[in-house]
Amino acid sequence: MDRNTDNTWMRDALQRGDVAAVKQRVVDDPTHLSSRDCLGRTPLLTAIGSGNAELVEFMLKHGADPNVEMDEGYTCLLLAVASDGAESLRISSALIAAGADLHCTSTSGRMPLHMTAAWGEVEKACLLLEAGADVNGLTSDDQLAPLMEAARCGPAEMAQVLLERGADPTLRDGIVGRNALDLAVDAQKGRGPESHESIRTEAEETDLGAALAEADQLAREGNHERVIRVLREYAGSVAAAEPE
Repeated sequence: MDRNTDNTWMRDALQRGDVAAVKQRVVDDPTHLSSRDCLGRTPLLTAIGSGNAELVEFMLKHGADPNVEMDEGYTCLLLAVASDGAESLRISSALIAAGADLHCTSTSGRMPLHMTAAWGEVEKACLLLEAGADVNGLTSDDQLAPLMEAARCGPAEMAQVLLERGADPTLRDGIVGRNALDLAVDAQKGRGPESHESIRTEAEETDLGAALAEADQLAREGNHERVIRVLREYAGSVAAAEPE
């Protein structure tokens, strides 16, 4: 990706808090919006990274491309939904309104909805779903749906929201064929003997130590007991509604 190693102008301006100078440069020279700085970022990507929603909206209004990518493959929308900044929801909304790709993928194959599902970002997830994000979209690497991410990581409210929006709990991952309930049950166990065996069967190249550490973290931080209850109650309501 092209980059200008000497171009630190916008980063320096934002560090000084000189937003007015940035806006004026865009007005004077609209081609500035397609330039790349020393990190390979366009002005829009830099504005998103700084968490400045007003500046993001200004740049989009003046023609900034909402689908430009960083070196790491992150697009503007992926960068925005991954942020925990105070204005990240407003920034995400502005990008979506400007035509940001709802199904862009990170280097790990995850789409914006997968990220919000894993982190329990309900407002962002609803924003994406209302804009048309695929509630059952699968990651390109291990074939995980957003509901599976929520089940694995443990944000119960997110699991409930996804089910209400049409998530299919019967979908299975592309590694060992687990559905959302299986993933929640496994995640609740943490570093048990079952985790060792499950991780070993997923992929030969898996770093067992790192994977077990992640299993411990998921079990510690996620509300898997409630996720399991939500999934089982949903399955029960579906079964009860089916004609005999």
